[in-house]
Amino acid sequence: MSRIKKLLSSMQQISQAADFYQTSFWFQASRVRRLHDKSLFSLEDTLFWGLTDPAIPTAEIDSFMSREARTRLQARVNDPARGPDVDDKAVFYSLCTSCGLPVPETFGILETAGKPRTAHTLPPQAVRISFSALPDGDFVAKPIWGMKGKGLLFFRKAGGQYLLDGSTLDEAAISKVADSYAAKDYLIVQRRLLPHAALADTSDTDAVQSVRIVTYLDGDGMAHILFARFKFIRQGNNVDNFADGQTGNLIADVDLDTILDFYESAGLGGDNRIDLQKGERPPAKAGGFRLRLKAGSVRPTADYTTLKSSSGSGGFWFLM
Repeated sequence: MSRIKKLLSSMQQISQAADFYQTSFWFQASRVRRLHDKSLFSLEDTLFWGLTDPAIPTAEIDSFMSREARTRLQARVNDPARGPDVDDKAVFYSLCTSCGLPVPETFGILETAGKPRTAHTLPPQAVRISFSALPDGDFVAKPIWGMKGKGLLFFRKAGGQYLLDGSTLDEAAISKVADSYAAKDYLIVQRRLLPHAALADTSDTDAVQSVRIVTYLDGDGMAHILFARFKFIRQGNNVDNFADGQTGNLIADVDLDTILDFYESAGLGGDNRIDLQKGERPPAKAGGFRLRLKAGSVRPTADYTTLKSSSGSGGFWFLM
């Protein structure tokens, strides 16, 4: 009986997609089947990402990779023993520092009353730190095995007092709060970063919004940019994670033809170690990144809007 209910539910979702895109039920069903057979897309992911839109050419559809297919590929090419190098923040930040890569100022693993309910253990290089040992300033405590911006504790320390969600706490009170956050995982404490002024004014938030750049390292040690995405905060969130649209935040594809200009302006492209897929450096262009918005729903008729930088030149382009 459960299989019949699942089938009826799937048919209903496909029928709703057909109404939305004004296509036949069979077009939607064949597109869903094609994505599943070629790249293991589930019905839910196919509809969530709008992949049954007839405006998307079939050739482009065939180039997409589902999360399930990607996970299976990663399991074949990535050494599972190296997982903690990127998944364990206590290891990852230490590794970045040893390689000369900049990371937020990291103070150590927060001391809490009890041991978290986790099967993971702290790495040998982990340093423990108490609230009293922290200097004054703004901080964030993160679960070392956390993801998607969940379980973060933001606080400010000033003269032995702690500001948390508008309330002023003493050390005993803030420690009690931290104990609840650390019930399932260790917390690593870092200095909280500040956003670019233009982005803070546009989104009305003091949280950091970032561009995630995904690269491929070839056999010669050359990094090739595969794609980049700008993460834009909405609804007063404290983090820019997209989390499959659950947070209300937005993501946008960055135009790779302009991304190296940013690297040069930041002094990061002098040795030309960043290469594009096309194998050539794009011509210089004025302004920042051109972006195409990816969200749950985008108006069919969209126009480009420019988010100017504080200097008045350049900026970020995104589709509204």
